[in-house]
Amino acid sequence: MIPHSAAGIALLGIINRESVLGQWASSIGISFIDQPAGIAIAMAFVSLPFLYNASRDAFEAQTGLYEKQL
Repeated sequence: MIPHSAAGIALLGIINRESVLGQWASSIGISFIDQPAGIAIAMAFVSLPFLYNASRDAFEAQTGLYEKQL
C-alpha cells in the first residue's frame, strides 16, 4: 500500500492544471483542484485498494463456507 500523503501528491501531479490531463479537463470545463470531483477522485484512488482486498477476502470466505457445506 502507498501512504495516503504519497498517493495524494502523485494524484495531484497527474491532474494539476499544468498536466496534460488537467489541461484537457480544463478545456472541456472540468476542474479537479479544490472541487468536489477532485476530492472524490482522490478519495477513491486511496480507498479502492482497501475495498478490493476486503471484497476479495469476503468472497473467498463465502466460497470456503459453501464448499464446507457440500
